[in-house]
Amino acid sequence: MRSVGDTWAQLQADVAGCTRCHAELPDVHVECPPGVLYPQGIQPPVPVRVLFVGAAPPENGRHFYTDPSDNLRRGLFDVLELLGRPCHTVNTFIERGFFLVHTAKCAIRGTTKPDLGVSKLCASNSGGIPLNSGDTILNP
Repeated sequence: MRSVGDTWAQLQADVAGCTRCHAELPDVHVECPPGVLYPQGIQPPVPVRVLFVGAAPPENGRHFYTDPSDNLRRGLFDVLELLGRPCHTVNTFIERGFFLVHTAKCAIRGTTKPDLGVSKLCASNSGGIPLNSGDTILNP
């Protein structure tokens, strides 16, 4: 069985190479490719205790894992602080067993709002990876 790290790396390579949205959703102005969604070294912890799913696509070059002033990151970290689980860095977030995935990899030009068609297409394109020895599956 491959490790989560190997499986995660392959899944990210597969997703990064996808451009189906250009052919299948020509009326949606998708900015693809988006750049790096998960910087080097960022991968799901084992086990993932809480998986957060971001509904809106990340902005090109600025998102949860790369930008400390990202609105989703600041808001989520504020909520976790209120819940007694403070996270001031991405490393702390992951060390606590938290992970965040985006439903779509590419931004929609001119908006940070999600597009249901893009989210469904991206979700159908990604495989899943086991996060622990049980049946927990991650579909980014």
